[in-house]
Amino acid sequence: MLNALTVDFEDWYHGLTSTALRPECWPKMESRIDIASSNLLKLLRQFDVRATFFVLGVVAEEHPDLIRTIYSDGHEIGVHGYSHRFVRQLTPAQFREELDRTLQALRRALGTQIDIAGHRAPYFSMPASEDWPYQTLAEAGFRYDSSIFPIRGLLYGEAA
Repeated sequence: MLNALTVDFEDWYHGLTSTALRPECWPKMESRIDIASSNLLKLLRQFDVRATFFVLGVVAEEHPDLIRTIYSDGHEIGVHGYSHRFVRQLTPAQFREELDRTLQALRRALGTQIDIAGHRAPYFSMPASEDWPYQTLAEAGFRYDSSIFPIRGLLYGEAA
């Protein structure tokens, strides 16, 4: 049986409603990503499992050694935006800037030749009725998007 495992690689305060929209507070928050990812990577190594890590750009900037460890363990690296913003609330220019900043951070951590094929929007927030985000991804060299969540929840997805 073939399964897919993906990880939205962000710190605990990036996605919570109380702190996600206040990035000015993030530097004051205690980061837990090192210990959490260390435990996860140990578990993945133990069972010889590979995953796709959709990395937040700000995490790549703050923890480049951690991104190198994930990559050297054989996991795929994808983009999860730079600052965990809803794509459907961004302009096309803002979305492109989020992508570019994240790609730059990942390439600084991993080297300029790294091939990054995948994208997952924070909160699965790609607007289903608009083409521009997918065109922007294609223009930026992405080969796939993993943002469709065809159920409308409190924060995630859009009704099918």
